[in-house]
Amino acid sequence: MRTLRAAPTGYVEFGRLDLDEHTKRRLIGLSVGWSVVSLVGVCAVASGLRTIEIVITPEQLASFQVWGFLAGALAATVAAVVGTILAHEAVHGALLWWLTGDRPTFGFKGWYAYAAAPGWYFARDWFLLVALAPAVVVTAVSLALFAVLPLVPALVMLVVAYTNLLGSIGDLYISWLVIRLPRSTIIEDRPEGVAWHRPGPDHSPAADHN
Repeated sequence: MRTLRAAPTGYVEFGRLDLDEHTKRRLIGLSVGWSVVSLVGVCAVASGLRTIEIVITPEQLASFQVWGFLAGALAATVAAVVGTILAHEAVHGALLWWLTGDRPTFGFKGWYAYAAAPGWYFARDWFLLVALAPAVVVTAVSLALFAVLPLVPALVMLVVAYTNLLGSIGDLYISWLVIRLPRSTIIEDRPEGVAWHRPGPDHSPAADHN
């Protein structure tokens, strides 16, 4: 069983995570430390992939060409951040569509973007796959491109890798909560968060195979 349209007979809810202001404050606090870890990690991997030297002389700083280059780099960075968010949610959405056969919903709620399948129930391990895939896939692809692209797009790929890891804090937090649950747990995707269900006293194991 990977996904269900309803919780199996006999399952009962025993926990949940609501994406409310309390969770927002907690994630912001976690993001402070995670931003440092992500930055150090990306830089460490990048330094092992290639060496980049950027030398700008005082004469170059005074030229319009350099400032035009920096303006272009800034625009590319902004585009990379937006593209990273879209790519991150696209990976979530593709997996949700594959698992459910139903088109996922996408949106942005002030402090986070999301892809969701409200009303669907996921086996614990499949839910973890959906939650963690963007952090792994987008980061790995961007670092692989960093290793082979010319200087400017390579540096943009570092921005992508860092932005993606930083934006994965919510996925990592939910995964940290869920991975400690029993493998028999079913995760319900809700419009405002997730809830987990486990077999109750009236549960029949045979129902899991229906």
